[in-house]
Amino acid sequence: MFKPAQFYIVVGNSSFIVRKEGSNINTEIYLETFAPYVPPYHHLFDEDKCSYLMDITSQIKKLKMKNITIILPDDCIDLAVEKKILTGFFTDNGISKIQFTFQCFLLSLENKKYISISKTTRTLVMHYIAYKAALATRYYDLNNTTIEEVSQDLKNIHSQCKYNDIPVFINNVNDNMEAFSSLGTLVSLDDIFTNAMKL
Repeated sequence: MFKPAQFYIVVGNSSFIVRKEGSNINTEIYLETFAPYVPPYHHLFDEDKCSYLMDITSQIKKLKMKNITIILPDDCIDLAVEKKILTGFFTDNGISKIQFTFQCFLLSLENKKYISISKTTRTLVMHYIAYKAALATRYYDLNNTTIEEVSQDLKNIHSQCKYNDIPVFINNVNDNMEAFSSLGTLVSLDDIFTNAMKL
């Protein structure tokens, strides 16, 4: 029986980045920002944006995807509405199988416990990850947080971090985290796709 190809979609700050399993070529579907601190995909059902939405729909349908894994930003682990928005949109566009994971769970496959730091459209977020679960989370103001503040919280985010040497991975999927490289290992978009395809 024919098995449809698996596609992976990283939800970036301003685009959907799509990669087919076994490929190293990305297709980027750009999303417009209509309001500050609001992820662009929140506008996928706006009735007053017909031509914009038709263009996005056209790009998605050209890819002939049936089976996708959506890799969500790290600030929406506890927001079920994000999955509902994207499930509704991609189902309406012919996708029959949709799975979800989060970027922070794909920063390292070798380390079972680590700290992730990410910057999204809404916030700067730190997670303590253990065995693919976020055991603790801290959110920071995007514009008023220093690297020193984040650094001080590395040992305080969870009791397991206080006296243990926990590795730190910096989610650089949007190429906006170079300033935090002194705190840990930068993880690129390619790394996240590679790790997703190994699971």
